[in-house]
Amino acid sequence: MTFSRRDAVSFGLDKMKPNLSAFLVLSMISFLISGIHGSLRQYPGHLWLASLSLQLVHVGVTMAWTKAALLSHDGTRASSQNLVPTMQPFFNYAVAGAIYGLMVAVGMILLVVPGVLLALRYCLFPFLILDQNLDAIAALKRSAQLTEGVRGELFVFGLLLMVLNLLGALAFGIGLFATLSTSAVVAAYVYRRLLERAG
Repeated sequence: MTFSRRDAVSFGLDKMKPNLSAFLVLSMISFLISGIHGSLRQYPGHLWLASLSLQLVHVGVTMAWTKAALLSHDGTRASSQNLVPTMQPFFNYAVAGAIYGLMVAVGMILLVVPGVLLALRYCLFPFLILDQNLDAIAALKRSAQLTEGVRGELFVFGLLLMVLNLLGALAFGIGLFATLSTSAVVAAYVYRRLLERAG
């Protein structure tokens, strides 16, 4: 096994605590964006510019979430100064996210399994763009290299995090904030272990 699931979860739970307030703010912004975007669907063909703007804001929030996970892993306090994305990483993140989403969607149409395999193969691109300053295509290629030979482990690990977040949701939804934050740091932990393994 490349990494211990127990150690990863324990690490994530411990490291997310100093930045829990940042994760909470990002979670609330994300939920707010989702709510507004859902309400706009009542007006098909209208307000497309507002919908597009919300999607771009959501990309920025997702980037900040990933950055907060990396900062938490490294024991650094998250703040508005180190969470707000700059233009070049934002562009790379948006492009890579679009490519990733399209590949996974097509794979899901093709009997589901290819979609899952593609999702696991390229799942590390967000960390690579923000941590290694790679462009969209380079980040996707590097993710494929890092996940080579461990995609089965990543799949099991993903199921574990799903169960963890389900338990958080059952705690009147309040626990979900903590479990989602923990899951983000755990993902950063796994990313860093795979990066170390690759040398």
